[in-house]
Amino acid sequence: IISERDLGGKNGEPMRTGRKVADLMTHSLVSATSETSLHEAAELMRGHTIGCLPIMDAGHLKGIITTTDLLKIIAGSSE
Repeated sequence: IISERDLGGKNGEPMRTGRKVADLMTHSLVSATSETSLHEAAELMRGHTIGCLPIMDAGHLKGIITTTDLLKIIAGSSE
């Protein structure tokens, strides 16, 4: 996975252009399964300071949950 943090470009830093994906990507993937609770997913994201969490089942990507997804769920449940 390549994140905004991997690309740079925030806070006036130059973007890391002209490099290969392999030079920037995160190699140690933090993921969850479709059976992971929303609370556990949020804790994984908070604990690893990541903004999205790949959902894997049987070694295949099934989806991605983001902090925005979690905020929508929380906001919707308080109405």
